[in-house]
Amino acid sequence: MVYIITETNTTVTNYYFNILKQSAELVTKDVRVVDDIKKINNYNVTDIIVVGSILKAFTLLLRGYKNIVVWFQGAVPEESYMKNKSKIRMMILEIIEKYVLKKSALRIFVSEAMKSHYEDKYNLNFSDKYYLMPCYNTELHKDSFFTDNKYNHNIFVYAGGLSVWQCFDETLRIYKIVEDLNYPNTKLLVLTPEKEKAKDMILKSSIKNYEIDYVPVEQLPRTLSNAKFGFIIRDHNVVNKVATPTKLSTYLSNGLIPIYSDVLNDFHINTENFIYKVSIDTDNYIDKVKSLMSKHIKPLDIYNEYDQLFQSYYNTNIHERNLSSKIKALL
Repeated sequence: MVYIITETNTTVTNYYFNILKQSAELVTKDVRVVDDIKKINNYNVTDIIVVGSILKAFTLLLRGYKNIVVWFQGAVPEESYMKNKSKIRMMILEIIEKYVLKKSALRIFVSEAMKSHYEDKYNLNFSDKYYLMPCYNTELHKDSFFTDNKYNHNIFVYAGGLSVWQCFDETLRIYKIVEDLNYPNTKLLVLTPEKEKAKDMILKSSIKNYEIDYVPVEQLPRTLSNAKFGFIIRDHNVVNKVATPTKLSTYLSNGLIPIYSDVLNDFHINTENFIYKVSIDTDNYIDKVKSLMSKHIKPLDIYNEYDQLFQSYYNTNIHERNLSSKIKALL
């Protein structure tokens, strides 16, 4: 039996957990998805439990469960310190994190940078008891690349909440520079549930051409099919260095050229030779944006480039096969 214990932030994690479920089902039909540890009944020592939380993994390990598969979604102690500024809380989480890393049967990391971070921080060697799979939540939407005038209009998208760590202020600063270039058909589209806050921040930035909206996840492809660029700006710290934001896959799957911070290490490395991307950590990044705003872009060219990533990095079939082998080795 394989138990998969889901998280409450379903919009972000459901796609990933479904890949874990499909991987397990390639090995055994006895797969049960539950939303609470308490719903695990008649546990056998050979059963496998998959979790996406170090706290849940820690609880299970203390109860004597052995075959724990842990999806490490981020650098939890560092994230906690950023939010709470509590060193004691961070130290406790580091103790838990290290214990879970040492005792879990299989670790699923979202990036090579995450694996290296844990190895260096805790002086650990994971041997072959790990798997790398980036966070993503979509397949390629080919039709989005071929929408009429998609790459003739310079629509820049910011999608997400307005928490400080998402760098909306910096996004507005960069877009204001772009808007002042006075290229035709230039607009900022902000997709956020925090509409009033976004409007206040935009008005303070003196941006003129903008639209604020919010759509459910299932409607995003249709909305993004008309856009050309997507912002994902992050501060340089370990939390972002190890991360693989799902927002990147959302943008790329709909043909949006990402304007991003290269602290997003895994994406930056895996797209090293890509033409259609803009790192803001280069001296001439505004020149690169200008070039892409004025350049005649063939939809097929950008589709072929991004498709490479979905044939390898974001390839669900490959991840399911590889993960199933890892899970099979635990039975």
